[in-house]
Amino acid sequence: MDQKINLEELLLKYRDGNITVSELKLLYSFVHSKETPEQFSSIFQFLWENSQNDFVYNKYMGYNKLNHNILPLDSKNTRKHSKLRNNRIINSLSKYAAIVLFTLGLSWYYYNFIYTNEKLISYCKVQVAYGSRTKILLPDGTSVTLNSGSILRYPNVFKGGSRKVYLDGEAYFEVKKDTENPFIVNTGDLNIKVYGTTFNVKSYKNEPNVETTLLHGSVVVYKISENEKSNQIILAPNEQVIYDKNSRKLNKYKVDAELISIWKNGKYYFENETFAEIASKLERNFNLKVAITDEDLKKVKFSGLFDKSRSINQVLDAMKHYCRFSYSIINDSIIIQKKH
Repeated sequence: MDQKINLEELLLKYRDGNITVSELKLLYSFVHSKETPEQFSSIFQFLWENSQNDFVYNKYMGYNKLNHNILPLDSKNTRKHSKLRNNRIINSLSKYAAIVLFTLGLSWYYYNFIYTNEKLISYCKVQVAYGSRTKILLPDGTSVTLNSGSILRYPNVFKGGSRKVYLDGEAYFEVKKDTENPFIVNTGDLNIKVYGTTFNVKSYKNEPNVETTLLHGSVVVYKISENEKSNQIILAPNEQVIYDKNSRKLNKYKVDAELISIWKNGKYYFENETFAEIASKLERNFNLKVAITDEDLKKVKFSGLFDKSRSINQVLDAMKHYCRFSYSIINDSIIIQKKH
């Protein structure tokens, strides 16, 4: 009785889409156990009472045309039941059997395909410390350079028709060409899809924008929450699309892509950026906390190019030529104040 109750719970979970991988394994093991026809009849009745319409039955009939060998019923038992039941009961039992076969057939599929493959596929995570950069090679041969404070998650093997990775931070991608399997960078709100190209993505979780900049090839950028075909933006070289997380709008601009991605060569580049935005970059690159005490000072914009061999003092001293401010360094913190 306990096994029957557990089985009923599993079947209901499968019907409602709430079944876990371990529960699918249990359901699959039941299929291969030596259950009697009476037990199957009880399950038929249970499923029939808990199905709201003929959807599952019709679904199974279509599915069975593709694979009629999924979990076949024992022919002797089938003949015995057909002799003992009238046509009406046989038709009902056929529906019950179809529901069970479809349910357990899909359980078999999920166990053998999804569960087995999930065991084989694991995810790697690369996290770059503040003040550092790193370069990695993905399983398909794609090269990725990660900027300070970035996290990249990717599978140990690409399967399923696409090569998807997950980025929090900034990365420079040189994608190995594969026209059959697109390379996709997921940033949370956006997907950036390519087949073989060179581009830069900046998508830190604590920053308001996601920037995608193309150097070579072609890139498609689209919001995950919407249809890809209807809202995608296609980039050509030296174009950038900026996604505003607050307004959820995508805007495209002409840029110098080499300058945008020059960080990978050990340089800082600011183009018309606010002091607050620059402060975030300085924090990541120097592994320091930067506090700007004046709200108006945070909005002041700067442009410039610095080599990473420069110290934080040299960078701030150069910026002081364009705006009146003072700063002090206390341990691992920099306090910036407006000079009156």
